[in-house]
Amino acid sequence: MENQSPSRSHFLTGGRRGWINYIVLAVVVLALVIMVDLRGLALAILSIPPLMLLLALVIASLDRFVMGYKWRHLILAVGGKISLGSAVSAYYQSGISSRLLPIPMASDLLRAHVVGQVGLPLEVIVSSITLEKIIAWLASTLLAVAGMIYLFLYVDLAAANLLWVVLMASVGLACAGLILLLCRPAHEWGGRLSERYLPAKLSRLLHKFSRALLAYRDHPRALFANLLLAFGEQAVQIAKFLVLGRALGIDLPLIPLLVTIVLMLTVRRILNYFESWGIAEAGTVVMLTLLGINETTAVALIFLNFVVTTVASLPGIYLMVRSGLNLQSWMKGKERPATPKL
Repeated sequence: MENQSPSRSHFLTGGRRGWINYIVLAVVVLALVIMVDLRGLALAILSIPPLMLLLALVIASLDRFVMGYKWRHLILAVGGKISLGSAVSAYYQSGISSRLLPIPMASDLLRAHVVGQVGLPLEVIVSSITLEKIIAWLASTLLAVAGMIYLFLYVDLAAANLLWVVLMASVGLACAGLILLLCRPAHEWGGRLSERYLPAKLSRLLHKFSRALLAYRDHPRALFANLLLAFGEQAVQIAKFLVLGRALGIDLPLIPLLVTIVLMLTVRRILNYFESWGIAEAGTVVMLTLLGINETTAVALIFLNFVVTTVASLPGIYLMVRSGLNLQSWMKGKERPATPKL
């Protein structure tokens, strides 16, 4: 296999952006040490019944399968061929990579690379991942809007106006993104610009991506079904946080707790696009405190989610070894030749 371009290595592993990520993480950790009752945090975590942690781990593992199935559904909709096992394996491998690399987008690049080894066209991979993310974003935000309606009707929340602005902007961006991705005139305009200003090879590549995205226009039912699957995947995430929240002793009534989790997940998804360790976690803690959860419990909840999700992603290490992928070599743009086994 040919060596990958060095630009990927710089993007993933170093450079100014990488150092900024580590600095942000250090600032977040320092702020938590100063502001949070560490003894209370430790006691809250150690008091959790092991069976509750095990249940959360099972739900987190189920999430890998649901996400793999949801992504595969989009690939099959346009005639791509990939087994459920390959899709889930790719998600496991990208999931563990996101725990090791400070840039979440790197996990999507790795997922694309893994399934590319089994012959799936690059344009199908990129278009399916792009639509998957937009649809998941839309599903998450719509659930949060429903949660905000509940808060508006039954709860006097000081931060309500700010949350409404964030959520309405999020819904608007998700809808606009989905429309643009499937809008033929927008693709035609972009194609003319690429032919005029970009190298011919890159322009042809973008044209392939454009055709792959526009192919989904012929499958509106598949897109709607994928939105329903995205709601299902959100339900799995909500169930995981519900178990962890109850294990930590959060005693909110069920509906307010579910609303709190939905809003937290949406804010977390938005902040994840800033691509840095610590930002989403810190923002989620702030979100929880605005909704009435004390700082120590909020930090414990986010910390436990990180640990449980990381443990659930550990099979990705075995799958990386089995597929012959050396993460360090891949990050440097070099790769061992191997027969892929997903």
